[in-house]
Amino acid sequence: MNTIARKVTARIVVCAAAVGVIVGLAPAASAATPAAPTSTTCYTVWQKQQWLSSIRLDADEQATMKLINDFRVRHGVPALRADSKLAMAAGWMSNDNALRGVSPADHIDSLGRTVVPRIENCGYRGFTWASEINYFKPGGTPQDAFTWWTEISKKGHREAILDPRVTAFGISVASKDGVNHYTITMGSTVTPLRLRAPR
Repeated sequence: MNTIARKVTARIVVCAAAVGVIVGLAPAASAATPAAPTSTTCYTVWQKQQWLSSIRLDADEQATMKLINDFRVRHGVPALRADSKLAMAAGWMSNDNALRGVSPADHIDSLGRTVVPRIENCGYRGFTWASEINYFKPGGTPQDAFTWWTEISKKGHREAILDPRVTAFGISVASKDGVNHYTITMGSTVTPLRLRAPR
């Protein structure tokens, strides 16, 4: 598996300060069916190494989600389940943020999309709620991100992590120029796996 395809969290640095942002959205009731994912809307960042100068190890993503799921369980909320579609969206955003060197508070990516259009372009469907949290910092660790979200930030990160409406997650950690970009995208529906019958 391509190492880029396993990442999905974003972190950003401004004047050496760690910044985290969150947004929670319900899909528009009358939204048109989004276009199928293309190389420009979802998949390119998973396939092209030139998007990043380096990529974090999967261990960081696993450690981050263990911290978050343990935190949820301690507070009486079920652990989140991994979702491949949300992971693609998170990976897209982390890589996009790493390339731009910024993780915008409005969660708008370089194609002008907010969270809902982005996750829909990556194939995530049938949800009633979605949210996204970001964090970035030079050399930032999973513990750094978790501590920011749950103890330091006053922007709703803790509440987003403990939100019982979300049941699924995608996570990505992308690194460029020594800055680690974390993105966790969460949704209310777990995408079912479609298994092919053996030939």
